[in-house]
Amino acid sequence: MRTLLFFLLAVAAIVACDSPRDTAASVPERADKEHSAEANYTEYCASCHGQQCADFVQREWIYGNSWMEVWNSIIVGYPQDGMAAFGETFTTGELTDLTHYVMNAQEDVAFEAYKNRPRELQTAWKTEALEFEAELVADDLEVPWGMAFLPDGSMLVTERVGRLTQISPEGQRTEIIGVPQVVSRGQGGMLDVELHPDYARNGWVYLSYSKAHPTQFRMSTTAVERGRIVDGQWVDAMEIFEAYPYDINFHHYGSRLKFDQEGSLWITVGERGKRDVNPQDLSRDCGKLHRVLADGRPHPGNPYFGEQDKRETIYSYGHRNPQGLSIHPETGQVWEHEHGPRGGDEINKIQPGVNYGWPVISFGVEYNGNHFTRYTERAGMEQPVHYWVPSIGPCGLEIVRSDRYPEWQGNFLVGSLSFEYLERCVMEGEQVVHRERLLPGVGRVREIETGPDGFLYVAAEGPGRVIRLVPKRK
Repeated sequence: MRTLLFFLLAVAAIVACDSPRDTAASVPERADKEHSAEANYTEYCASCHGQQCADFVQREWIYGNSWMEVWNSIIVGYPQDGMAAFGETFTTGELTDLTHYVMNAQEDVAFEAYKNRPRELQTAWKTEALEFEAELVADDLEVPWGMAFLPDGSMLVTERVGRLTQISPEGQRTEIIGVPQVVSRGQGGMLDVELHPDYARNGWVYLSYSKAHPTQFRMSTTAVERGRIVDGQWVDAMEIFEAYPYDINFHHYGSRLKFDQEGSLWITVGERGKRDVNPQDLSRDCGKLHRVLADGRPHPGNPYFGEQDKRETIYSYGHRNPQGLSIHPETGQVWEHEHGPRGGDEINKIQPGVNYGWPVISFGVEYNGNHFTRYTERAGMEQPVHYWVPSIGPCGLEIVRSDRYPEWQGNFLVGSLSFEYLERCVMEGEQVVHRERLLPGVGRVREIETGPDGFLYVAAEGPGRVIRLVPKRK
């Protein structure tokens, strides 16, 4: 998920190298004239909070909701929670108008109606290549983040507030007791879930989550624990991965999990908001893609295995906040996508030891409009296969492989947090050649998975639900 304007977060929620190939980034400068509050919100705020300012009424105001508190939040920001300072971005008049605009989200009758309106699921959809029905599998979930399917037909869903919920095929829910405690703040909480490839024999389930430091409670990190589920209890728990260093920020945890065909576990870790410190430093885990054995030991084939002063679990580096991870079912190629700042979300083809450039190269700017780099390309740094400008806030990635969707075979499905839709990326070889928006308005899509029945399942928040996509055949 992308960085959040934290004054509106929910309490429970929300190197340089010399090169003749250096290419300067070209990002338009902000015009000198004043802009309306709506225009500034759309330009600077919507990529994190969605296009509807009214979404704010669904959140509590952790730093206060008086006029002066909101005004101050916009000016000074809260870096530990991923909110930039906008005091030098806007004029005094613009700051005043934007504060009023945001305040109306909790005071205006129209916004209250928006808050309480039913969000009915549209069931029938006709897209460019396929007609399908959207079937509700589960609702009333609190920020569903990850999904995994058990052999008995039930589903495990992580809820970011700290729950792991098992949902039977009949819809009966069981909260799994004894899962690890999480830091449920900002972008932190209970995050992804993945089954061991040989789950039927060993019963291992893997959870990624934001973990509090054992003694310095303001600090947290991305961790992975494995355990078994027995009679609704989380048992035989063992932490297998802990990203260093811990940090006081509450965003950019990354935290996707995937097993490959060889039984190795891939883990994404965001740079925790330490843009200029973590992603290019191979002695740190943050801003990296890691590959470990099923018990957490570094994979002996990793590019830095056995090297002193480098983390042996690292497979690639120079990442910002990867919240999408998938492995091609035929080629075994690992694909990842990650959030850019304002612009510059990326899809990357992952290769061993490759530097993906953050923050030295990027197609985006900071949320307040500041330029942190002049470059979109530098020698020794990999270009993305695809990038989005403006940012869509990508979350979740699935490569369509099921015979139930022959029209979508090989397509990449990517969730959009910012625009609340599912994006279909048509691939030609390893290039995105066409994009289509699916399920517009369905909510902030967090994850897409293929179930054992071959159907695609989509988890979204706002409202929290899981839906199944069932193609219509004549």
